[in-house]
Order: sequence, then C-alpha cells, then structure tokens
Amino acid sequence: MTRAAVPFLTNRYHEDRTFHIAPFDYADFDQDIRSYLSEEVSMSTFVTVGRRLIPREHIAFVEPYDPSANPKIQTSRDFLARVMLVNRDSILIEEAPEAFAKANEFRMLAEDNVAVNPAVHFQVETFEPSEGFNPSKPYASRLRWRDLDGNDQSKLLLTNAETVLIVAVKGETGAPNGIDKAPRRASRRRRPAVAQARSSQP
Repeated sequence: MTRAAVPFLTNRYHEDRTFHIAPFDYADFDQDIRSYLSEEVSMSTFVTVGRRLIPREHIAFVEPYDPSANPKIQTSRDFLARVMLVNRDSILIEEAPEAFAKANEFRMLAEDNVAVNPAVHFQVETFEPSEGFNPSKPYASRLRWRDLDGNDQSKLLLTNAETVLIVAVKGETGAPNGIDKAPRRASRRRRPAVAQARSSQP
C-alpha cells in the first residue's frame, strides 16, 4: 500500500492533530474484503473512502475542504473534500463532493456544495443569529442528526430550510426556495375577426 492511497483522519476534539491511518501489513487486504462480501452487499452497505470500507450509516455528509482554513495540516496531496462521520470525526479525500455524491448516490445541496447521506435520519431547523452566536456567513438552516451513541449533532447550512427538507430529507428535486412552478401553457394566437369571417365564406 502506498502512502498516497491512505486517507487522512482528523478528530473534532483535537483539530491540531492529523495523522495517517496505519496501513495493513497485508497488501491485498482490501481486495480480499471485497471478495468476501458480495458485490451487492458491498455497494449497498459500505462506502469506499481511499482503501477503507466505511458502513454507509456512519457517514453524515461530505463537504468541501479548504486547505487555507486548515494551515496546521501540512501535506502535498490535493484534498478536495471532507467526509464527515456521524460522530463528527472526518476523513479528507481527493475527490469533490459532487463526484462523491454521484458515485455513492448521496443528495447534493448545491448552494452549500454538500453531499448528504440519505441513509441518515436528519431533522431540519431554520436558523437565525442570536446575540451570543452570530456567524460570519449568512446561514439559513441547521441540519440535525444523532450519532451512534445517541448524541445530538448538527451542521449550519446556507441553503434555506425548505430546500434542505425537500432535497436532503425527502430526496426530491425541488425548485429554488422549495417552490415548484407549474409549467406554462403555450398561448394560442387568435385569428383576426376579419380573417375568421373570410374563412367562413364559400
């Protein structure tokens, strides 16, 4: 296993600590795991992140990764996204959120560029800044879920709550602001009265 094939793992409690996952001594471990599991089971219950097989229900969402916002992480690898687990631990990947969503059938929130896992039971709330908490970004909603230990977790989003509910929870493709517009009917042009009178003559 090469170093380039090993993803990064970060912990929300120790943001300054980033480490590589130790490689397995057996180089064909991942291949043997896949051969042991049927292809259908592997695709439906596991998500491949680097060389790791992660249970689908352990992933909450995938968000863009900004290296400039994480100067303590020193690496030459081109990380594009962060796979956020339900317990808020995260794994950096060299794949954009949209590409990850297409490969694993996640639901995209375009305004946030966040891929949401349909296997997680989310709740959606509206968000308004308060006196004690006023973020620099104009967040409009909050996505909530419970981790495997039953603890509440959440993420603020720029997308309005109605759209988050339609896309992330219901799995529908809604119009902006969650409002579906009825298709416009093609208008029929009426013929002038004179033309109609002429057409009725023998």
